[in-house]
Amino acid sequence: MAEEAQDTNQSLNIKVIKIFLILLFSIKKSICMLLQILGQDGRVVQIRIKQSTPFKKIFAAYCERTRLAPESARFIFEGIRVRDSDTPSILEMEDGDSIEAYHEQTGGALQ
Repeated sequence: MAEEAQDTNQSLNIKVIKIFLILLFSIKKSICMLLQILGQDGRVVQIRIKQSTPFKKIFAAYCERTRLAPESARFIFEGIRVRDSDTPSILEMEDGDSIEAYHEQTGGALQ
């Protein structure tokens, strides 16, 4: 009888651990998300980001990777310009969303 009780306790402990791991994974999944930045040149950069991280940090990393001058880079999500202080949660972004990156050109008029 003692062996049956011990087996039941071990089985129960394993179930509790499995439930805990499932909950932990689902919480982590909801906190972090994978975003794509689509460049004008067709380059796609994937970035894992927390929902509370300001885009300033992400944009700086993107500009460094692509050798784009940060002051001339513009980022658009669903037709709206993304500011450095915005976060994925502010923009209500979901896992897998894409941001478009553009190189701002000034001047260029022919005379």
